[in-house]
Amino acid sequence: MLLQLEMASDTTAPTTGKPPVIAQRIDTSPDVIQDQDSYGLPVFMLSEKPIMTQRRVYARKISSEEARKGYVMILKNKLAFFPPVGEAFPLVHDNVRSMARVESYRCTCRGPDLPHKHYFIRWNRLKTRDKIEIRQDPDKQGSYLINVHN
Repeated sequence: MLLQLEMASDTTAPTTGKPPVIAQRIDTSPDVIQDQDSYGLPVFMLSEKPIMTQRRVYARKISSEEARKGYVMILKNKLAFFPPVGEAFPLVHDNVRSMARVESYRCTCRGPDLPHKHYFIRWNRLKTRDKIEIRQDPDKQGSYLINVHN
């Protein structure tokens, strides 16, 4: 993606009398493109290529609380991996399909001045220290696979 900056109308290139060109080419293969404006000064732009490829796996070790209460905690910075909060999706374990959803609850574990939410998926078949991996199913869009490693 190239964002074009508008120059003030009184800004002109000394040789052409026209506003300087912001960039002379667009190359979307690298993450950051360096180019030159009409003065020969470097111009940096972000390309359309994502800076980091999204991982297709959510993994974590199950805590004693998660095992006891029957859920998998979903970290806030990993919410984008899953469908929107509250939206049901297929979660397959050992070829058995169940419907799951990311849920949330309000919490003040950091104190009453820092209220926030915790996110989770209900899953009752877990033991403390199990390692879970949730993957997006490459064959069925919107479906996820869960593997549990003891």
